[in-house]
Amino acid sequence: MLRKLSVQKVGVVIALFLFSSESFAQTREHPIEVGGFLTTIDLRDSVGEKPGGFGGRFAYNFTNNFAFDAEAAYFPENPSGNFGQTVALAGLRAGIRSESLGVFAKLRPVVVRFGSDFFRTYNNRSQNYFAVDVGASLEFYPSRRVIVRVDLGDTIVPFGDNTISSPLPPYTIRPGTTHNLQGSFGIGFRF
Repeated sequence: MLRKLSVQKVGVVIALFLFSSESFAQTREHPIEVGGFLTTIDLRDSVGEKPGGFGGRFAYNFTNNFAFDAEAAYFPENPSGNFGQTVALAGLRAGIRSESLGVFAKLRPVVVRFGSDFFRTYNNRSQNYFAVDVGASLEFYPSRRVIVRVDLGDTIVPFGDNTISSPLPPYTIRPGTTHNLQGSFGIGFRF
């Protein structure tokens, strides 16, 4: 049974490459992408916050259809001690691209760090949680080397049986696995 599933997975990957417009041997003219972005994430179900932040992005395009995609975002702590999260993720992006537009699906493992004063004061446990980001990105190409990118995703954070305490009611919650909508808008450059 396990071998049958492995053969099916390999078959799907091969089919994707056969139907893509390029193979691994034909890398893009400018395979490296670097950029910055503004972002927000809805963490109201876990820590009661919806912070805004900024970050940087790196991608390496294996083909026009498949890329390694990594980013890090920081949500600055405000004077009252809220926010202060950091999100770092890296994974795969796959989709289709024309000369002026690209549409991609993404699946990326994530580390979320809750670093606010509130979180550290009221929770004496790990501030780091492993998660996964599932979503899509839309890219516009105003020129050969400039990328305008809009992302929308679900950052899924499994808190397990941990409880989260805060100074605001409800004072203690057990969020379980949370689905956190995250969106971003950014500009990048190809090298």
